Order: sequence, then C-alpha cells, then structure tokens
Amino acid sequence: NSTIEQLPLMLQTLLIDRFGLKFHRETRETSAFVLMPAKNGSKLKATDEPVTGVGFSDAPNRGIRVGRNATLAALGEAIAPLMGRPVIDQTGLTGVYDISFEFERDSSAPGTAANLQQAIEDNLGLKLESRKVPIDVFVVDHIEKTPTEN
Repeated sequence: NSTIEQLPLMLQTLLIDRFGLKFHRETRETSAFVLMPAKNGSKLKATDEPVTGVGFSDAPNRGIRVGRNATLAALGEAIAPLMGRPVIDQTGLTGVYDISFEFERDSSAPGTAANLQQAIEDNLGLKLESRKVPIDVFVVDHIEKTPTEN
C-alpha cells in the first residue's frame, strides 16, 4: 500500500541495508540544456486536467508524437535522454500544460535531436539553450557486490 512518493526512500533503505550502500550528494557543474521561453514567448495552453506526464508514440511516416498534460519539469526529464544531456526548466512557468507536438528523428546528427529542438520552439514557444549549470548528483562511495541475507 505504498505511494509512488514513498518508493525511492524504500529503495534507498533497501540498498543501504542489503548492499551496505554509502553515498553522498554534491553539486557539479555540467553541460545541460536550459528550457526557456523563445523570443516570441510561450505558446503553451494551461489545462485543468490531472497530470498524466509526458508520453512518446512513434507514428509511421509522422515521426514521434509527444503529448500529455504535464509540467515543464516533466517535459525536461522526458526529453533529456533524446538530447543526451540533462534538461533544466528555467521558463519560470508553473502549472500543468497541454503539451502536444510531433517531430522527425534526426538521423544525420545522432544525440543532438535538432528536429526536436525546432519542434519545441515552433510548437511550444520554448527554446533549448546549451549551458554549463550546477546540478545535484548522487555519488556512490561504496556498495557491496553481494547482498546480506534476508
């Protein structure tokens, strides 16, 4: 009967107890994309619908469709793997938005997702700017290879 919010803490406790995990958090400066309003401003439409997160669907002959009711932080987390770096929301916009757009894969430039950047600017009125930013990281100091007995 655990909530989704409790799961990370439960997993952390398990790793500490069974694997002797020792860790710390620190801030490191790293390359990331910063999500910010584009020159002509945001085109986002706020919604009262419940947050469903960002989902991707691969449509034949149409590229990838992105859609759902989500926060901009959730959008950043969802597109980070496609961008190859963290995506940090610095739009200053809060709330839940109807985020929906399509983009074509850019096979000529792996890891850059140039078409995704253009789709975000054209459809959402947001831009992704490459910067060095401080990011909190989780650093593993020690972990045992074999867990302790139950």
